[in-house]
Amino acid sequence: MGEGGIGLDGYTGIPDCTVVGISSAASKILCTEHNSGLSLLDSVAKKLSEALGSFHETRSGSVAVELDGPLFERWLMKVSMGYLAAGHTPLGRRFPSNPSVVAALFGTIPMEPPIGMYSMVGVARHTDRVKEVLFRELVAIDPSGTSRVVGAMVALHGIPFLFSFGGPFPIEDYLRRPDGKSYLDPYDCTSARAVFHPPYLRVSNEGKKQLEVHIRWPTSTVESRTTL
Repeated sequence: MGEGGIGLDGYTGIPDCTVVGISSAASKILCTEHNSGLSLLDSVAKKLSEALGSFHETRSGSVAVELDGPLFERWLMKVSMGYLAAGHTPLGRRFPSNPSVVAALFGTIPMEPPIGMYSMVGVARHTDRVKEVLFRELVAIDPSGTSRVVGAMVALHGIPFLFSFGGPFPIEDYLRRPDGKSYLDPYDCTSARAVFHPPYLRVSNEGKKQLEVHIRWPTSTVESRTTL
């Protein structure tokens, strides 16, 4: 996404709005060979990041970008796994126990729902910080009473996405607390719902300008268009 700085939010032990270089935001948990194998994933995130930058800089009109859905989905998975492996959660460091999760990350096997990427509809966006990557882990309590991470929210420049590692409940159940308030502060998720494999996102700013994100998926297992 370019080596300029980004603002980090949601890291345990790191103050919100801390600005770091892009390379510093990743946990170095892979050898050079495997890290190189995932470099293509960063390029698709950079493509969206640059489109979002153009959207923020323009005063009116439309900005459009097309993304490879499976590659962006794997980028979200890479970011989520790096975040968890770095130990930036109240639960400490977490590594995937299922080998198929790692195989899906490297693209050797397809991801099977409910594992994968979701967009968030009906959530108030935060675009005051143009350069922002926000992380929030999603935690469930299993039948033995043990807390485990079942997914994460990754917000890129104000657009939130969810990545699910699968869990005992639908991903939407992790957006709101029993009292209806949001788990994912500072995003208001009281009216949010999750959309699996969205083919289309539209971000608008009071009707003066809009960003159109077309997401290509290899199958027809996608839901309807999403407007943020």
